[in-house]
Amino acid sequence: ITERDILVENGIIHKIDKVLNPLVNSIAEQLKKSEEYTIFSEALEISGISDSLDIIRIDLNEDMFIRSRFTLFIESDETYIQNGISNAEDLVTKYSNTGDPTNRKDGFYKYMAYHVVPGLYYLNELDSSNYPTLAENKLINVKLNDKIYLNWHKVIENGQSIEKFITVVEEKSNQQAKNGVFH
Repeated sequence: ITERDILVENGIIHKIDKVLNPLVNSIAEQLKKSEEYTIFSEALEISGISDSLDIIRIDLNEDMFIRSRFTLFIESDETYIQNGISNAEDLVTKYSNTGDPTNRKDGFYKYMAYHVVPGLYYLNELDSSNYPTLAENKLINVKLNDKIYLNWHKVIENGQSIEKFITVVEEKSNQQAKNGVFH
């Protein structure tokens, strides 16, 4: 925004310096376009969850609809590779316990569903709280400190109290799509 709060009779104008293009891709489509998240994107397809993430509008009747919104916390290909996972099939092999990765009771499906939070949450909208996921009865814990931590907890190892957590990579976060955001 190059100039803001220009008052006119019927509103306020904010002047911008570039053409403003609308977001047209669903969160699943946006992930497919990203070269950093190919393993996660392919795994979403295998689980069938990408079908839900492609839904942008749900018509209730002729006059009413609701918009679907999702927030995803995802691992990059680099993170997976550092942990011995080279492709989506490696994730299926590691987590699937029914042989049907689209089954909601399957470990792989639950793993993928755990990364999806219903609702739209940019980083500045997150609070230190528990957020429900698409995995039944599973919450993601968010703790705000000097950084944003997921699933922060303490464990005792060799008589020492150790903090365990996942750090949100803030500079790679707030990736927008028409029906959501991913971090």
